[in-house]
Amino acid sequence: MTGWLFVASNCLVALLVVGLMFLLVAYFSLPVRSFSEGRRVAQRMLRGITGREQPVAFVKEGQLNYPLEGNHNKTPKIILVDQTSVVVLSGRAASKASGKRGRRFRQDRLPQSNSRIRVAGPGMVFVGSNESIRGVTSLRNYFRSADGIVCRTRDGVEFKTSVSITFSLYQPPTILKVGYVANGQEDLRVLKFYPQMNVIKILSDELDDQDKAEVHKAQRVGILPSVPLVTEETSRGFPPYQLDEAAQNRISAAVYYRPRSVTDNGLDDWTDLPLEEAIRILRNMMSKETYKDLIFPDPFTQSPLIEDYKQRFSSVVCNRGLLSYQLIQRVDGSPLAAGQRIDEVNYQIYSVQEFSSSNILRERGITVISAGFTKL
Repeated sequence: MTGWLFVASNCLVALLVVGLMFLLVAYFSLPVRSFSEGRRVAQRMLRGITGREQPVAFVKEGQLNYPLEGNHNKTPKIILVDQTSVVVLSGRAASKASGKRGRRFRQDRLPQSNSRIRVAGPGMVFVGSNESIRGVTSLRNYFRSADGIVCRTRDGVEFKTSVSITFSLYQPPTILKVGYVANGQEDLRVLKFYPQMNVIKILSDELDDQDKAEVHKAQRVGILPSVPLVTEETSRGFPPYQLDEAAQNRISAAVYYRPRSVTDNGLDDWTDLPLEEAIRILRNMMSKETYKDLIFPDPFTQSPLIEDYKQRFSSVVCNRGLLSYQLIQRVDGSPLAAGQRIDEVNYQIYSVQEFSSSNILRERGITVISAGFTKL
């Protein structure tokens, strides 16, 4: 009897030592961030030793390294995500592996209104039994360009140009300073300041009617004042990335956008959308002007109007992405003008508000950083 107890105790100690070894290997050699994650890795390593397959996938620079075509019935249970990427998981219920309840999104952003999605990474991601991979994406800024884009002017002149755009899912919305040059909704302008100064340089008419109506309504209803003026925007374009709920919502909305391609009947990627929208905007702008007006110099500035169009084009495209505004008004009710210095005594500065009006880029959580086109 004593011999059996000795053997049993030795076996128990051996199992505990093996389990501890797996736990230490998982915790110190893999990108786990807590003891519970290390424990789950150790469990999966033990399952692999016992013959129960635990598929592993890798995500690097927004690219998934896992042969989904040959593993339709094998969703990876562990995904190793690099520091510049995230993975979007979908399921019918909250994942037990995540330790958090899934979030419910608007029906117009997801194919199924009862779907729950989770944005995970960077690091080691554990996939729940009820979850599947919806998509992966990079948190870095994206750059897309296209050559040989054909445009036509109002008088039928055809020309080719190249269009480029830089955009991001991780960057926060751009903040525009806006104000009135008169009293009407159509008199709203975007304020441009001199560098490192609160002096108005120009007032640009670049907001579309939908955004003007939203600002004008907020001004009439009343929004809480907030000082001082927001002069700098925090850039979060470099790792390590910290994903707040707003960033996760933007990523989810973009990854779920998978329109069917008109060329090969496949599914387009969300990263194709910003460039397509920029090309559409450019063609629409050029169709309203004659070729002579674009090429020949302005009699006052002696520079071709096309240079002005490049700036207008960039502003229009950037304003189609995620956008916030900060309304500024004079205390005495006078209109704003170039050369005025904004201060907290003579000007009412309102809190930053995010535009809620809908367009195709904002709905997908895309912030446009810059856009442009080459010479005609």
